[in-house]
Amino acid sequence: MFSNYQFYLNPLDRSFFYTRSISSVDFHRRVVLALKANWVVHFCCSTKYFWKRDNTMTNSYNIQSTIPNTLIILIAMISLCIAKPLVVNVDIAQYKYDKLTNYAELYYSFQESHLDYIRNNGLLSGALHLQVKLYSITNDSLTFNHQWRIPHSTADTTFRDNNKAVVGAIGFKIKKIKQKLVIDISDEVSGRSISIESIIEIKKFPAGQIALSDVELCLSITQNSINPIPALFKNTYEVKPRPSRHILTTYPHFYYYLEAYNLLPAKTPETYTIRTMMIGTNGQEYLHKTQQKKYKNDSSVEVGYYNLSTLPLGNYEFIFYLEDADSNLLSQASKSFIYTDPGNLAFQLRNDLIMQALDNFDMAMIDQEFDYLKYLAKTFEITAFKKLTSIHQKKYNLVEFWMKKNPMQIEPYNFRNEYLGRVNNANSRFSVGDQKGWRTDRGRILMIYGFPNQIEQFKSEIDIKPYEIWYYHKIQGGTLFVFADLSGFNNYTLLHSTHRNELFNSNWKYYLTK
Repeated sequence: MFSNYQFYLNPLDRSFFYTRSISSVDFHRRVVLALKANWVVHFCCSTKYFWKRDNTMTNSYNIQSTIPNTLIILIAMISLCIAKPLVVNVDIAQYKYDKLTNYAELYYSFQESHLDYIRNNGLLSGALHLQVKLYSITNDSLTFNHQWRIPHSTADTTFRDNNKAVVGAIGFKIKKIKQKLVIDISDEVSGRSISIESIIEIKKFPAGQIALSDVELCLSITQNSINPIPALFKNTYEVKPRPSRHILTTYPHFYYYLEAYNLLPAKTPETYTIRTMMIGTNGQEYLHKTQQKKYKNDSSVEVGYYNLSTLPLGNYEFIFYLEDADSNLLSQASKSFIYTDPGNLAFQLRNDLIMQALDNFDMAMIDQEFDYLKYLAKTFEITAFKKLTSIHQKKYNLVEFWMKKNPMQIEPYNFRNEYLGRVNNANSRFSVGDQKGWRTDRGRILMIYGFPNQIEQFKSEIDIKPYEIWYYHKIQGGTLFVFADLSGFNNYTLLHSTHRNELFNSNWKYYLTK
């Protein structure tokens, strides 16, 4: 399962992506500002990411991340030689295949006007190249490598429809082992490219146990279509994907597709129940639907439709429950999305990026992430969170916390990734026995203040215990933190700091004496 990725060019002017009527001069000015500034990169994932960019103004970028949930990629790249960004939406869903592999479908969409073209035989022709590689985590061996060319032609760019989306799907098998996923996407004409690395979580379909595939959000689902697109046709349906998860008031139609497996072992009694609903950021439930079905085959295709026109604008989670005749839950699946009007899309994206990162989190994962925030949260906030009993209430409370707790003054989602990355780094460096690194003194300082500019390490001597000094040159005009291994078990304790909010002890050297 995978998570969402989104890129913006200018952190100060997100509306740039949704404004068409700008001059080429103004466009070039914004591009230069975006390249000179720190580009904002959004990853909806629960672990560390790395953002690499050359110091020069190049068109190639490289991203590495670790993500556990359903992957959606929204990529915005820009070429200095043209006046339109390239935006590609990608969603991935896993389905049951056999004992050793799952079947993955990768859905993509992009606006016709966002592609670069060259004239060819009277037409303007362009293409995207999408390469997928999978590596075994155990030995780093390549388990899958394939590249797809996605061509598209138009009569003339003057008549291109800015609202026309090109959608498609590609499929491949993935082994049921922990793997690293690498996706490379490039524009054939301009050469703009991006590389994404992530650890993928394999979806499990236990034998003899009812299970559901991932949810695919769709633009439309048509049964027995006269001229179906082969790549979008499955199980008698033509399924047009909606990788962006953004549903606008101008087209409030919500379609979903998923598959249920291993139904026949539970054939007593002969019926099962499907319950679906939307859950808002406040935990309120909307648009309930219930359908009773009979067991017919070992697997079934579950499709459905909602008209969202009566739904308040905002972020939602679509929930699909499969229950037995006595209302006992057998399996469930979910997918988050935004319902908004075109003018509010940029604002809603900020919140939704974090919400999508929490897709498929269970209660324990939500509680663990909030526990990481103990160094930032106030006592009343911790108390209020502990009183929440619903996973949806906790999830939305966590989203709101990330939105408002931002001491780094950067995009909330970037801050979340940075902070959780520090958690992982602290755990890998400072864990001692059963104590996780983020709970140690060095882990706490790392999580709150980030990586130091300089570290001085002093080894153990005959009469002196080992210690180290961390220097932060840009905090309060320059601060330092002194840690020492007082116990001899590599668990360093904070002895002294010049930071005004931390422990100050001018006699810290006294504690170093053996």
